Amino acid sequence: MNGAAYPMNGMGAACTPSGAILPELMNVAAEIRVGHHAGEVLRQRGLLACVLVFWAVQFSALTVQQLLMWEGRSLSMMAPRACVTLIGVGISLAIARIVRRLPGRRLRSQLAFGAALALAGAFVHALGNFTVFQIFIGDENMSSFTLESYFGATLQWFWSYAALLGMLLALSYSLELAEMHRVAHTAQMRALRYQLNPHFMFNTLNSIAALVSRKDVETAEHMVENLGDFLRATLSLDPQEDIPLQREIALQSLYLEIERLRFSDRLTVELDIASDAMGALVPSLITQPLAENVIRHAVAHSTRPIAFSITARRDGQKLRITARNSAPDGRARRSASTGVGLANVAERLTARFGDSASFAVRGEPDGAFVVEMAMPFNAAADR
Repeated sequence: MNGAAYPMNGMGAACTPSGAILPELMNVAAEIRVGHHAGEVLRQRGLLACVLVFWAVQFSALTVQQLLMWEGRSLSMMAPRACVTLIGVGISLAIARIVRRLPGRRLRSQLAFGAALALAGAFVHALGNFTVFQIFIGDENMSSFTLESYFGATLQWFWSYAALLGMLLALSYSLELAEMHRVAHTAQMRALRYQLNPHFMFNTLNSIAALVSRKDVETAEHMVENLGDFLRATLSLDPQEDIPLQREIALQSLYLEIERLRFSDRLTVELDIASDAMGALVPSLITQPLAENVIRHAVAHSTRPIAFSITARRDGQKLRITARNSAPDGRARRSASTGVGLANVAERLTARFGDSASFAVRGEPDGAFVVEMAMPFNAAADR
Protein backbone atom coordinates (compact mmCIF):
# COMPACT_ATOMS: atom_id res chain seq x y z
CA MET A 1 0.00 0.00 0.00
CA ASN A 2 3.06 2.27 -0.09
CA GLY A 3 2.22 5.52 -1.86
CA ALA A 4 -1.21 4.27 -2.95
CA ALA A 5 -4.56 5.62 -1.91
CA TYR A 6 -6.34 3.29 0.48
CA PRO A 7 -9.62 1.95 -0.96
CA MET A 8 -12.62 3.80 0.44
CA ASN A 9 -15.56 1.52 -0.29
CA GLY A 10 -18.56 0.58 1.88
CA MET A 11 -17.92 -2.26 4.28
CA GLY A 12 -21.33 -3.88 4.45
CA ALA A 13 -25.05 -3.27 4.63
CA ALA A 14 -26.49 -0.03 5.85
CA CYS A 15 -27.12 0.40 9.55
CA THR A 16 -29.26 3.18 10.98
CA PRO A 17 -27.76 5.34 13.73
CA SER A 18 -30.45 4.35 16.22
CA GLY A 19 -29.90 0.68 15.43
CA ALA A 20 -26.19 1.09 16.14
CA ILE A 21 -26.47 3.29 19.22
CA LEU A 22 -29.01 1.16 21.14
CA PRO A 23 -26.80 -1.97 21.14
CA GLU A 24 -23.84 0.19 22.14
CA LEU A 25 -25.72 1.60 25.14
CA MET A 26 -26.57 -1.95 26.14
CA ASN A 27 -22.91 -2.93 25.73
CA VAL A 28 -21.81 -0.02 27.93
CA ALA A 29 -24.26 -1.03 30.65
CA ALA A 30 -23.13 -4.64 30.43
CA GLU A 31 -19.48 -3.54 30.56
CA ILE A 32 -20.14 -1.55 33.74
CA ARG A 33 -21.83 -4.56 35.35
CA VAL A 34 -19.04 -6.91 34.28
CA GLY A 35 -16.35 -4.49 35.45
CA HIS A 36 -18.03 -4.08 38.84
CA HIS A 37 -18.41 -7.85 39.18
CA ALA A 38 -14.76 -8.41 38.24
CA GLY A 39 -13.65 -5.82 40.81
CA GLU A 40 -15.79 -7.46 43.49
CA VAL A 41 -14.39 -10.89 42.68
CA LEU A 42 -10.84 -9.50 42.90
CA ARG A 43 -11.60 -7.96 46.30
CA GLN A 44 -13.08 -11.22 47.61
CA ARG A 45 -10.05 -13.18 46.46
CA GLY A 46 -7.69 -10.64 48.00
CA LEU A 47 -9.47 -10.75 51.38
CA LEU A 48 -9.56 -14.56 51.29
CA ALA A 49 -5.83 -14.73 50.55
CA CYS A 50 -5.12 -12.28 53.38
CA VAL A 51 -7.10 -14.39 55.87
CA LEU A 52 -5.45 -17.65 54.80
CA VAL A 53 -1.94 -16.20 54.94
CA PHE A 54 -2.59 -14.65 58.36
CA TRP A 55 -3.76 -17.92 59.91
CA ALA A 56 -1.07 -19.97 58.18
CA VAL A 57 1.55 -17.71 59.79
CA GLN A 58 -0.30 -17.87 63.13
CA PHE A 59 -0.46 -21.67 63.04
CA SER A 60 3.20 -21.96 62.06
CA ALA A 61 4.33 -19.57 64.81
CA LEU A 62 2.40 -21.43 67.52
CA THR A 63 3.68 -24.77 66.27
CA VAL A 64 7.29 -23.61 66.38
CA GLN A 65 6.70 -22.21 69.88
CA GLN A 66 5.30 -25.55 71.04
CA LEU A 67 8.22 -27.44 69.50
CA LEU A 68 10.69 -25.29 71.39
CA MET A 69 8.86 -25.36 74.73
CA TRP A 70 7.37 -28.86 74.93
CA GLU A 71 9.20 -31.27 72.66
CA GLY A 72 7.38 -34.37 73.88
CA ARG A 73 3.86 -32.97 73.47
CA SER A 74 4.22 -30.81 70.39
CA LEU A 75 2.85 -33.40 67.95
CA SER A 76 -0.12 -34.29 70.16
CA MET A 77 -1.20 -30.65 70.14
CA MET A 78 -1.18 -30.35 66.34
CA ALA A 79 -4.75 -31.64 65.88
CA PRO A 80 -6.49 -29.32 68.36
CA ARG A 81 -4.38 -26.40 67.17
CA ALA A 82 -5.39 -27.11 63.56
CA CYS A 83 -9.07 -27.19 64.61
CA VAL A 84 -8.71 -23.86 66.43
CA THR A 85 -7.01 -22.41 63.35
CA LEU A 86 -9.96 -23.47 61.21
CA ILE A 87 -12.29 -21.76 63.68
CA GLY A 88 -10.15 -18.63 63.33
CA VAL A 89 -10.37 -18.84 59.54
CA GLY A 90 -14.17 -19.12 59.74
CA ILE A 91 -14.48 -16.14 62.10
CA SER A 92 -12.08 -14.11 59.96
CA LEU A 93 -14.03 -14.83 56.77
CA ALA A 94 -17.19 -13.62 58.48
CA ILE A 95 -15.34 -10.45 59.53
CA ALA A 96 -13.97 -10.04 55.98
CA ARG A 97 -17.51 -10.27 54.61
CA ILE A 98 -18.53 -7.42 56.91
CA VAL A 99 -15.40 -5.42 56.06
CA ARG A 100 -16.45 -5.41 52.40
CA ARG A 101 -19.42 -3.26 53.42
CA LEU A 102 -17.42 -0.77 55.49
CA PRO A 103 -15.92 1.53 52.78
CA GLY A 104 -17.83 4.79 52.61
CA ARG A 105 -18.35 5.11 56.39
CA ARG A 106 -16.62 7.78 58.46
CA LEU A 107 -13.20 6.87 59.83
CA ARG A 108 -14.32 7.19 63.47
CA SER A 109 -17.29 4.88 62.97
CA GLN A 110 -15.11 2.41 61.08
CA LEU A 111 -12.58 2.28 63.93
CA ALA A 112 -15.31 1.80 66.53
CA PHE A 113 -17.05 -0.84 64.45
CA GLY A 114 -13.73 -2.56 63.75
CA ALA A 115 -12.85 -2.68 67.46
CA ALA A 116 -16.26 -4.21 68.21
CA LEU A 117 -15.71 -6.81 65.48
CA ALA A 118 -12.25 -7.67 66.82
CA LEU A 119 -13.60 -8.02 70.38
CA ALA A 120 -16.50 -10.20 69.26
CA GLY A 121 -14.17 -12.36 67.18
CA ALA A 122 -11.79 -12.70 70.13
CA PHE A 123 -14.56 -13.85 72.49
CA VAL A 124 -15.86 -16.42 70.00
CA HIS A 125 -12.33 -17.61 69.24
CA ALA A 126 -11.45 -17.98 72.92
CA LEU A 127 -14.66 -19.97 73.47
CA GLY A 128 -13.89 -22.15 70.46
CA ASN A 129 -10.33 -22.65 71.67
CA PHE A 130 -11.57 -23.80 75.09
CA THR A 131 -14.17 -26.14 73.55
CA VAL A 132 -11.68 -27.79 71.18
CA PHE A 133 -9.08 -28.42 73.87
CA GLN A 134 -11.84 -29.64 76.19
CA ILE A 135 -12.66 -32.30 73.59
CA PHE A 136 -9.05 -33.39 73.05
CA ILE A 137 -7.59 -33.02 76.58
CA GLY A 138 -10.62 -32.44 78.80
CA ASP A 139 -9.25 -33.19 82.28
CA GLU A 140 -6.03 -31.26 81.83
CA ASN A 141 -7.89 -28.40 80.18
CA MET A 142 -10.39 -28.05 83.05
CA SER A 143 -7.69 -28.26 85.72
CA SER A 144 -5.87 -25.27 84.24
CA PHE A 145 -8.98 -23.19 83.42
CA THR A 146 -9.64 -19.93 85.26
CA LEU A 147 -11.60 -16.84 84.37
CA GLU A 148 -8.37 -14.89 84.39
CA SER A 149 -6.78 -17.23 81.85
CA TYR A 150 -9.91 -17.11 79.66
CA PHE A 151 -10.03 -13.32 79.60
CA GLY A 152 -6.26 -13.22 79.15
CA ALA A 153 -6.62 -15.44 76.07
CA THR A 154 -9.49 -13.24 74.87
CA LEU A 155 -7.30 -10.16 75.17
CA GLN A 156 -4.51 -11.93 73.26
CA TRP A 157 -6.88 -12.91 70.45
CA PHE A 158 -8.35 -9.40 70.45
CA TRP A 159 -5.02 -7.94 69.37
CA SER A 160 -4.63 -10.70 66.77
CA TYR A 161 -8.04 -9.94 65.29
CA ALA A 162 -7.39 -6.19 65.50
CA ALA A 163 -4.20 -6.69 63.47
CA LEU A 164 -6.05 -8.87 60.98
CA LEU A 165 -8.87 -6.34 60.72
CA GLY A 166 -6.36 -3.59 60.00
CA MET A 167 -4.84 -5.70 57.22
CA LEU A 168 -8.29 -6.44 55.77
CA LEU A 169 -9.33 -2.79 55.82
CA ALA A 170 -6.06 -1.68 54.22
CA LEU A 171 -6.33 -4.33 51.52
CA SER A 172 -10.00 -3.59 50.89
CA TYR A 173 -9.28 0.12 50.50
CA SER A 174 -6.30 -0.45 48.22
CA LEU A 175 -8.33 -2.77 45.98
CA GLU A 176 -11.24 -0.34 45.97
CA LEU A 177 -8.91 2.53 45.09
CA ALA A 178 -7.38 0.49 42.28
CA GLU A 179 -10.87 -0.29 40.98
CA MET A 180 -11.85 3.39 41.15
CA HIS A 181 -8.73 4.32 39.17
CA ARG A 182 -9.56 1.63 36.60
CA VAL A 183 -13.16 2.83 36.25
CA ALA A 184 -12.05 6.47 36.06
CA HIS A 185 -9.43 5.63 33.44
CA THR A 186 -11.96 3.65 31.40
CA ALA A 187 -14.48 6.49 31.63
CA GLN A 188 -11.81 9.02 30.61
CA MET A 189 -10.73 6.94 27.62
CA ARG A 190 -14.34 6.35 26.56
CA ALA A 191 -15.22 10.03 26.92
CA LEU A 192 -12.15 11.11 24.97
CA ARG A 193 -12.80 8.63 22.19
CA TYR A 194 -16.48 9.52 21.89
CA GLN A 195 -15.85 13.26 21.53
CA LEU A 196 -16.64 12.97 17.82
CA ASN A 197 -17.39 16.26 16.18
CA PRO A 198 -21.20 16.76 16.48
CA HIS A 199 -21.07 18.82 13.28
CA PHE A 200 -20.10 15.65 11.41
CA MET A 201 -23.47 13.97 12.04
CA PHE A 202 -25.44 17.14 11.42
CA ASN A 203 -23.60 18.00 8.20
CA THR A 204 -23.75 14.44 6.89
CA LEU A 205 -27.50 14.14 7.45
CA ASN A 206 -27.97 17.61 5.95
CA SER A 207 -25.95 16.56 2.88
CA ILE A 208 -28.04 13.41 2.52
CA ALA A 209 -31.21 15.51 2.65
CA ALA A 210 -29.80 17.84 -0.02
CA LEU A 211 -28.89 14.89 -2.27
CA VAL A 212 -32.39 13.46 -1.92
CA SER A 213 -33.97 16.83 -2.73
CA ARG A 214 -31.82 16.96 -5.91
CA LYS A 215 -33.00 13.45 -6.82
CA ASP A 216 -29.43 12.15 -6.56
CA VAL A 217 -30.66 8.96 -4.94
CA GLU A 218 -27.63 6.81 -5.78
CA THR A 219 -25.14 9.16 -4.08
CA ALA A 220 -27.48 9.58 -1.10
CA GLU A 221 -27.77 5.81 -0.70
CA HIS A 222 -24.00 5.46 -0.91
CA MET A 223 -23.55 8.09 1.81
CA VAL A 224 -26.17 6.46 4.04
CA GLU A 225 -24.47 3.07 3.67
CA ASN A 226 -21.07 4.52 4.54
CA LEU A 227 -22.51 6.42 7.50
CA GLY A 228 -24.22 3.27 8.79
CA ASP A 229 -21.08 1.19 8.36
CA PHE A 230 -18.96 3.85 10.08
CA LEU A 231 -21.29 4.16 13.07
CA ARG A 232 -21.67 0.41 13.42
CA ALA A 233 -17.93 -0.16 13.31
CA THR A 234 -16.93 2.71 15.62
CA LEU A 235 -19.63 2.21 18.26
CA SER A 236 -18.67 -1.44 18.66
CA LEU A 237 -15.06 -0.63 19.49
CA ASP A 238 -13.76 -0.94 23.03
CA PRO A 239 -12.08 2.36 24.01
CA GLN A 240 -9.65 0.43 26.21
CA GLU A 241 -8.57 -1.86 23.40
CA ASP A 242 -5.97 -1.06 20.78
CA ILE A 243 -6.67 -2.08 17.19
CA PRO A 244 -4.36 -2.82 14.24
CA LEU A 245 -3.45 0.25 12.22
CA GLN A 246 -4.88 -1.46 9.14
CA ARG A 247 -8.34 -1.48 10.73
CA GLU A 248 -7.91 2.09 11.97
CA ILE A 249 -7.15 3.24 8.43
CA ALA A 250 -10.11 1.27 7.06
CA LEU A 251 -12.42 3.10 9.48
CA GLN A 252 -10.98 6.47 8.48
CA SER A 253 -11.44 5.52 4.84
CA LEU A 254 -15.17 5.19 5.52
CA TYR A 255 -15.23 8.58 7.23
CA LEU A 256 -13.23 10.27 4.48
CA GLU A 257 -15.41 8.71 1.80
CA ILE A 258 -18.45 10.28 3.47
CA GLU A 259 -16.73 13.67 3.50
CA ARG A 260 -15.53 13.23 -0.08
CA LEU A 261 -19.14 12.74 -1.16
CA ARG A 262 -20.10 15.87 0.80
CA PHE A 263 -17.40 18.10 -0.68
CA SER A 264 -17.26 16.53 -4.13
CA ASP A 265 -13.99 17.59 -5.82
CA ARG A 266 -12.72 19.74 -2.94
CA LEU A 267 -11.03 16.84 -1.09
CA THR A 268 -8.33 14.47 -2.28
CA VAL A 269 -6.95 11.83 0.04
CA GLU A 270 -3.75 9.79 0.05
CA LEU A 271 -3.11 7.16 2.71
CA ASP A 272 0.47 5.92 2.60
CA ILE A 273 0.94 3.14 5.17
CA ALA A 274 4.15 1.12 5.18
CA SER A 275 3.56 -2.62 5.01
CA ASP A 276 5.51 -3.27 8.23
CA ALA A 277 3.32 -0.74 10.07
CA MET A 278 -0.04 -2.25 9.09
CA GLY A 279 -0.14 -4.62 12.08
CA ALA A 280 0.89 -2.00 14.65
CA LEU A 281 -1.58 -1.57 17.49
CA VAL A 282 -2.98 1.94 18.00
CA PRO A 283 -5.73 3.38 20.23
CA SER A 284 -9.03 3.05 18.39
CA LEU A 285 -10.05 6.12 16.34
CA ILE A 286 -6.85 7.94 17.27
CA THR A 287 -6.67 9.43 13.76
CA GLN A 288 -10.33 10.49 13.69
CA PRO A 289 -9.78 14.01 15.08
CA LEU A 290 -6.95 14.55 12.57
CA ALA A 291 -9.33 13.99 9.68
CA GLU A 292 -12.08 16.02 11.34
CA ASN A 293 -9.67 18.91 11.91
CA VAL A 294 -8.85 19.04 8.19
CA ILE A 295 -12.50 18.89 7.14
CA ARG A 296 -13.61 21.58 9.57
CA HIS A 297 -10.73 24.04 9.30
CA ALA A 298 -9.48 23.54 5.75
CA VAL A 299 -11.91 21.85 3.36
CA ALA A 300 -14.99 23.67 4.68
CA HIS A 301 -13.28 27.06 4.14
CA SER A 302 -11.72 26.42 0.75
CA THR A 303 -12.93 26.86 -2.79
CA ARG A 304 -10.14 24.74 -4.23
CA PRO A 305 -9.17 21.10 -3.56
CA ILE A 306 -7.44 20.30 -0.30
CA ALA A 307 -4.87 17.51 -0.41
CA PHE A 308 -4.95 15.47 2.77
CA SER A 309 -2.48 12.68 3.47
CA ILE A 310 -1.76 10.27 6.30
CA THR A 311 1.55 8.43 6.37
CA ALA A 312 2.67 5.80 8.86
CA ARG A 313 6.14 4.33 9.27
CA ARG A 314 7.91 2.10 11.73
CA ASP A 315 10.97 3.78 13.21
CA GLY A 316 12.75 1.19 15.35
CA GLN A 317 10.51 0.60 18.37
CA LYS A 318 8.29 3.57 17.50
CA LEU A 319 5.32 3.98 15.21
CA ARG A 320 5.24 7.43 13.59
CA ILE A 321 2.05 8.79 12.03
CA THR A 322 1.96 12.07 10.13
CA ALA A 323 -1.13 13.89 8.85
CA ARG A 324 -0.72 16.78 6.44
CA ASN A 325 -3.12 19.02 4.57
CA SER A 326 -2.47 21.73 2.03
CA ALA A 327 -3.53 25.33 2.67
CA PRO A 328 -6.99 26.47 1.57
CA ASP A 329 -6.85 28.64 -1.54
CA GLY A 330 -3.06 28.65 -1.31
CA ARG A 331 -3.12 30.93 1.77
CA ALA A 332 -0.92 30.15 4.75
CA ARG A 333 -2.81 29.02 7.87
CA ARG A 334 -0.20 29.21 10.58
CA SER A 335 -2.98 29.71 13.14
CA ALA A 336 -4.68 26.44 12.24
CA SER A 337 -6.80 25.09 15.08
CA THR A 338 -5.24 23.04 17.81
CA GLY A 339 -8.43 22.96 19.88
CA VAL A 340 -10.56 20.18 21.33
CA GLY A 341 -10.04 17.61 18.58
CA LEU A 342 -6.25 17.63 18.53
CA ALA A 343 -6.06 18.11 22.31
CA ASN A 344 -8.18 14.96 22.49
CA VAL A 345 -5.51 13.03 20.59
CA ALA A 346 -2.70 14.34 22.81
CA GLU A 347 -4.63 13.45 25.99
CA ARG A 348 -5.43 9.95 24.77
CA LEU A 349 -1.81 9.28 23.84
CA THR A 350 -0.66 10.49 27.26
CA ALA A 351 -3.30 8.44 29.07
CA ARG A 352 -2.39 5.33 27.10
CA PHE A 353 1.41 5.55 26.75
CA GLY A 354 2.58 8.26 29.15
CA ASP A 355 5.96 9.75 28.26
CA SER A 356 6.54 7.03 25.64
CA ALA A 357 4.31 8.91 23.19
CA SER A 358 4.72 12.31 21.58
CA PHE A 359 2.40 14.70 19.74
CA ALA A 360 3.23 17.87 17.82
CA VAL A 361 1.58 20.25 15.35
CA ARG A 362 3.20 22.81 13.07
CA GLY A 363 2.47 25.06 10.16
CA GLU A 364 4.67 25.11 7.07
CA PRO A 365 5.74 28.14 5.02
CA ASP A 366 3.41 27.22 2.16
CA GLY A 367 0.42 27.25 4.53
CA ALA A 368 0.22 23.49 4.96
CA PHE A 369 -0.65 22.13 8.40
CA VAL A 370 1.13 19.06 9.79
CA VAL A 371 0.34 16.84 12.76
CA GLU A 372 2.94 14.33 13.93
CA MET A 373 2.56 11.69 16.61
CA ALA A 374 4.66 8.78 17.78
CA MET A 375 3.92 5.87 20.08
CA PRO A 376 5.54 2.56 21.05
CA PHE A 377 5.43 -0.01 18.27
CA ASN A 378 3.45 -3.05 19.40
CA ALA A 379 2.40 -5.58 16.80
CA ALA A 380 -0.91 -7.45 17.13
CA ALA A 381 0.91 -10.80 17.01
CA ASP A 382 3.08 -9.79 20.01
CA ARG A 383 0.11 -9.79 22.40
